[in-house]
Amino acid sequence: SDPDGDIMSISFTPETPLITGYSDSGVKNIIVIASDGSASDTAVFSVHVLNSNRKPILVKTSDTLTTAISGMANYTLSASDPDYDILRFWCKNGKTTIASNTDSVFTIASTVAGKDTLTLYATDGFDTVSCILTVYRPNTTPSERLIPVASFCENSQPNPFNPSTVIRYGLANAEHVYVDVRDIKGRQVAVLVDAKRQAGYFNVVWDAGKAPSGLYFISVRLGKSYHKMIKTLLLK
Repeated sequence: SDPDGDIMSISFTPETPLITGYSDSGVKNIIVIASDGSASDTAVFSVHVLNSNRKPILVKTSDTLTTAISGMANYTLSASDPDYDILRFWCKNGKTTIASNTDSVFTIASTVAGKDTLTLYATDGFDTVSCILTVYRPNTTPSERLIPVASFCENSQPNPFNPSTVIRYGLANAEHVYVDVRDIKGRQVAVLVDAKRQAGYFNVVWDAGKAPSGLYFISVRLGKSYHKMIKTLLLK
């Protein structure tokens, strides 16, 4: 109030918003300035802001996942956020490789037969929740042999991919295996395998996390008589 009945103006400091996100929780001080044009008075009051972020909610489709003998499988981790925040997903793995992670869909490449566990995570940028997924890779199935009849190589999966893709191949006999990656200009980007392998099935993972987006060619040589060129697209 003004004892002389003068018209007053009221202003606040700071004038910018005090709260822009959940991380702005805590005690906020606001200064109120009252002026009649000749004199002014100030008062300070505090606002206690609570962290009101609500954690994401995970919904697993299953606690376990059994892959094909190739070790490949897809798994979708469903999640929702009560505050409608954008969620990000990732995984901490043991012997099992996450070939790619597009939103909540994980392409899994298990390189070792038997049982493994994965920890899957979802975060809204403020809180993180997790769950455990048990992965089983069988040694064989009735429809597949431990040793292929003839050497072969499958196309990379997934394709397009980000950041990793898996190449599965099989050897009918022990052979020297050479697998490398080249860019569209023919420059070598990575050597994935350069060693002798026994007969059987194998998975090779190319982690292209440091490579730029673009078209790449994966050259697979199994011994002296088998060669395959795989065209794959990295999209970041």
